[in-house]
Amino acid sequence: MSARQPLVSVIMPAYNAQETIGAAITGVLTQDYPRVELIVVDDGSTDRTQEICAAYGDLIRYRRVTNGGTASARNAGLLEATGDFLALCDSDDVLLPPYVATSLRAYQEAGGGRKLVMNDAVLLTAAGIGHGRRMVGRRFNQRADQRLGMLQKNMVSIFTFFPRRLLEEVGVFDAHLRYREDWELWLRAVLSGWQIVYQPQAHALYRWSPSAKSTHPAGYDVETEILRGVLDRHGPQLSAAERAFLERRLQTKAPRLLDLEGQQALRSGDIGAARDIYATLATLSSQDPQTLVKSSTIARIPGAARLWRARLLRIDARIGRTSEEVLR
Repeated sequence: MSARQPLVSVIMPAYNAQETIGAAITGVLTQDYPRVELIVVDDGSTDRTQEICAAYGDLIRYRRVTNGGTASARNAGLLEATGDFLALCDSDDVLLPPYVATSLRAYQEAGGGRKLVMNDAVLLTAAGIGHGRRMVGRRFNQRADQRLGMLQKNMVSIFTFFPRRLLEEVGVFDAHLRYREDWELWLRAVLSGWQIVYQPQAHALYRWSPSAKSTHPAGYDVETEILRGVLDRHGPQLSAAERAFLERRLQTKAPRLLDLEGQQALRSGDIGAARDIYATLATLSSQDPQTLVKSSTIARIPGAARLWRARLLRIDARIGRTSEEVLR
């Protein structure tokens, strides 16, 4: 390939990542695209993260900062980056060799410009690689109204690839947010006219665990805070459908939390409560076909809730999930 191809900067925040960062770094260094720089931002780790990074020498760019959270660490890396394009990779995830080249090709084939490429990934759990278990898969609605869809939920995985221009136009991550900071940035971009391009080939491994930051209960309160800010700042520019959704959403709970509470009601056998919860969830999910169909079915079709309850209990028994883990 020509050396004149654009440089891609991969930003990797890390905090006490000694168990996983070696695989994450190696994944970036073994990309089959020739022009990649990796910037690791150590967010004040107290384990062997710094020592492991030092072993890679000048193959990576390493910066250590005072602990300030994921958003702050990512911002430090973005400021260090010199690439024409930027990509994110957390220190417990792995990019497979075709990742960068495939992302750039998807961006170019979509026409370039104000596009944000969102890549799919295979789930990596304590049991190993979940072949066939995608992070996104059919959950991404390619026909969705992206503005309304992003207000309803984060449609964008962390495996993003975008031109430097995005940061120049909409800014960096909000360092005040400890949760949902990625969603807030992508939401800002979409409301500013940027378009999400879904790249379905899973050339990354996403490490999932029940204690992952994305599942922390405090994140649901942050979602509400972010949406309230959107209504305050962008109110006059929002469509009638967008304003109506926000007003309805701010009177209830986060969709994901409603789903978890609905599942818990089903498990406990409180069918009436489950149907009420899913009826509310259906009103918040117009751009999410899977959730809309599931919620509407449970809420409206006689007997459906009991069938879903039986399904949940079978899954719980198969994977050994306890009731204490459900609302984490």
